[in-house]
Amino acid sequence: GTLLTGFLLAPLFDIDLVLRLTAAAVAVIGLAGLADARRGTIAGAVLAAILLAPPAPEPARPGETVFAGDTPFQRVEVVTRDGERWLYLNGCVHTHVTLEPPYRADTSYIAGFEMLPSFRPDARSLLVVGLGGGALLPLFDPEEYETTVVEIDPVVVRVARDHFRTLPEGIEVHIGDARPYLRRAGRGRDGRKWDLVALDVCDSDRMPEHLVTLEFFRELKQSIAPGGAMAMNSIGPTGGRSLAAFGATLREVFAHVTGYAVNPGGEITNVIWYASDEPLELSWAFYSTWEDAVYRTESGDILTDRWNPVNHWNAPVARRIRMTHDERY
Repeated sequence: GTLLTGFLLAPLFDIDLVLRLTAAAVAVIGLAGLADARRGTIAGAVLAAILLAPPAPEPARPGETVFAGDTPFQRVEVVTRDGERWLYLNGCVHTHVTLEPPYRADTSYIAGFEMLPSFRPDARSLLVVGLGGGALLPLFDPEEYETTVVEIDPVVVRVARDHFRTLPEGIEVHIGDARPYLRRAGRGRDGRKWDLVALDVCDSDRMPEHLVTLEFFRELKQSIAPGGAMAMNSIGPTGGRSLAAFGATLREVFAHVTGYAVNPGGEITNVIWYASDEPLELSWAFYSTWEDAVYRTESGDILTDRWNPVNHWNAPVARRIRMTHDERY
């Protein structure tokens, strides 16, 4: 049931159909078990033996571990090495920040967000969805922007504040999932809107499916002020199906969409997507760095709440990233 659902049914069919098929399969298997109790006993013994097998030892991580803990969402580890503080989420690098002020991030994809303020120089409010180590925040002067952060994991918020020192006390922080938060914030005639939105919910090896769909982008657009712009971090094989789908889905919602590849010549790349209903003119200050990094896609799949197999498409990339336990792009 797990293998069939995770690797075949969910990527190929709507969730409602998958649930009906799964329910039918469970009923049939249950009847078969009642018909032959001995066979069920043998299967249970085999399963118990597998579950009791000792796990493989965790590979040693370079540097000094200053924090490690499990949360309802993930394993969080903070490591100090080479004059930087590193954040690992579920065993993969999320970000690393210098130990000395101004605590700038040395993570490759963070630089891709540096263009966001230039697209809307008159912006005064910022929404950051996905905090991690807080590496995005130093890109935005807190005196210039009224900043709101949404992060699902309270432990990550504490880690960003205590170990990375990237989260000033004056920044408004909401702990919870981004979709219900945006629905609550946007209710009523005077619902909240932001000039800029930075969506950084990408792990080192996967994307949260419910935050990269057509329905979510429509909800997010309602929270963007007229003329505002958003930026989204994504990951996948260069030229692959998942990155093309992100671009295609954004174009269903926004009039202007442009992607910039952090590692355009590599097998794996982060692409920072910019989207707005107003034109996105690249500032001259960024031409030399980003003009040749535009990520071009001709077409792509439209991702929806009912059908979104991006992590299925990215599975080979995710395996390679997890085998290294470090950055590969």
